[in-house]
Amino acid sequence: MDLLNGRTLSQKQRFNLILVAGAVASIVLGILSGYFRQYVFNHAIILVLVGLAIALIIQKVGHGVQTRFAVASLLFTVLAILLSDVVTDFGIAGLVDFSAYQSVLTFMIHEDIYSVLWLVYRALALYISYIYSRVI
Repeated sequence: MDLLNGRTLSQKQRFNLILVAGAVASIVLGILSGYFRQYVFNHAIILVLVGLAIALIIQKVGHGVQTRFAVASLLFTVLAILLSDVVTDFGIAGLVDFSAYQSVLTFMIHEDIYSVLWLVYRALALYISYIYSRVI
């Protein structure tokens, strides 16, 4: 039961714990937010909430003050955003199709206002995830 007691764990053990918790949270939140955006409400503000949720999970589980906790939160948010975009555009079946990931990533290369807004919302989600993931 010491695994769940954050006060008895060392910094390295807590970081290993957030790697597992963050990976599970990013996969689950990425798929759920993609499904929500596909069928209920398709707005990128959902991704900002996903970034905040991942940051709060990392903060509560890890209790870390080092920047490696923030970088881990940032990477898990990138994974969740990518999964969410694939599920939104291609459905659950798109998760196993490599071309779905390529088309989502090439969308940001287009030179129109939608790709700029696309990048702004995702950058905001990454910023929030990075800032709120550490205990300061």
